Amino acid sequence: MTKPLLAAGTYTADVILAGIDRLAKPGEVVYLDEPFELRAGGHAVNVAIDAARLGYRGRVYSVGAVGDDGFGEFLISSVRRGGAEPRVEVVDAPTARNLIIALRGEDRRFHVYRGANRRLSPGHVRRVLLEVGPERLYMALGFSPALDVEAPEILREARRAGASLIMIDPAYTERRSVEALKPVLSLADVIHLNEEELKMLTGAAGVEEGLKALSRATKAIIAVTGSWGVAAALKGFIVRQPSFKVNVIDPTGAGDAFCAGLLVSLEPGAGLEDLPEALARAQAAAAAAVSSVGATEGVEMRRVEAILREGLERVLEGTRVYRV
Repeated sequence: MTKPLLAAGTYTADVILAGIDRLAKPGEVVYLDEPFELRAGGHAVNVAIDAARLGYRGRVYSVGAVGDDGFGEFLISSVRRGGAEPRVEVVDAPTARNLIIALRGEDRRFHVYRGANRRLSPGHVRRVLLEVGPERLYMALGFSPALDVEAPEILREARRAGASLIMIDPAYTERRSVEALKPVLSLADVIHLNEEELKMLTGAAGVEEGLKALSRATKAIIAVTGSWGVAAALKGFIVRQPSFKVNVIDPTGAGDAFCAGLLVSLEPGAGLEDLPEALARAQAAAAAAVSSVGATEGVEMRRVEAILREGLERVLEGTRVYRV
């Protein structure tokens, strides 16, 4: 039987207002054609649900912190409905929440209350990790100061406990969250970033320059995603791949879906020859995510397979692999 996959990170209730043409002016009322939505969000929630929906063959666990409130109960039940097993720490702080506004044709605007996420303890993460012994581990960093400090030793413990594929990811696009990656760069198999995070981490002006700089500091796969597609570095090579063409309804959760897709499709110890198709399958999961409102609602095998049937050949033909 396949060993478990564990996703540790944030638990956040997303209030999403998407597909509107403009924001209300001060004192103005704007009537909406569609209601705004309450959706489950947060890295540990999204990655775990997406991995389960993408058909991971082992058990999927989701580790995070919530408050003793209705938002926490909503997130726990959402993880269960999504096919994963929540292992939450209930702390003395309200559950985190995020007001997301997505105007048509523009990137999302996030308004985040971090709440309980900042209280997730290293001890809780360590206990669950040692209990379930995951083969594949996703960990978000940069939101819990205590977890950031102990992350290197936790990842070493995970490796000793049998984890053969470890992915790390900043929880927020800000310097403190990116700085938390530096002590664990050498301990990861995959590092996921967006363009802004790569710039913060390396000081590089462009994606290729940043990948070159980071690939010299680690042997991990570095995957940088954006609306244009993905660029990845591994063992002195860069892989650039275009994105799938889909109708974007709500870009919330695209990065988490990509991470889940890569965790499911990339075998431990995979080499450069395996990377283009694994990246394409991860991108198809992200494309499915943006086709519906909410971080995880669009991620289902039927939709992902349809995206792959329609666009996989074009994406692989457009993939370029070259030495840095």
